Amino acid sequence: MQKRLLFLEQYNALHKTANVSRVTGEFLLFLTQLRKAKRVLEIGTSTGYSTLWFAQSGAEVHTIERRVDRVALARESFSEISTITLHEGDALQIIPLLPGLFDVLFLDATKREYLSYFRAAYTILSPGALIIADNVISHREKMHDFLEFVHSTYFAVEITLGSGLIIFSLPKNKDL
Repeated sequence: MQKRLLFLEQYNALHKTANVSRVTGEFLLFLTQLRKAKRVLEIGTSTGYSTLWFAQSGAEVHTIERRVDRVALARESFSEISTITLHEGDALQIIPLLPGLFDVLFLDATKREYLSYFRAAYTILSPGALIIADNVISHREKMHDFLEFVHSTYFAVEITLGSGLIIFSLPKNKDL
């Protein structure tokens, strides 16, 4: 898996694809292991770089990507990893069809849709699920409604790692 991560780092730099940094990937792995996540839902696969970091935790990873050009490269990256399921299409249509509960939700797709993605995924998130959203520094204005909702509803932490992350967890009783 390390060879594939290195390949994607080079590919992403050359083609200027939007992916998390290596240090952000390592942090995502750390958080997933800390949460002892059994299942991860990632919205916004891109080339699959962050997906590979999540997969190293041993969790089952479901990832959603709508861009056909990105799906092909991601599918190739995951070809030998049985714990990753790649869903191609619109996340808002796919999320309601996913079975089971997820322990981690990672948002890294269309920034204006973060609140919609979170609301769509809410019913399939386990009590105490960890939610991580990328680009809160670089694209803050595009996710204003999401950030306002999160800060008014949950205790959330924003960190300046990479393009900025916001991290919060659902309560154990999970009622909104």
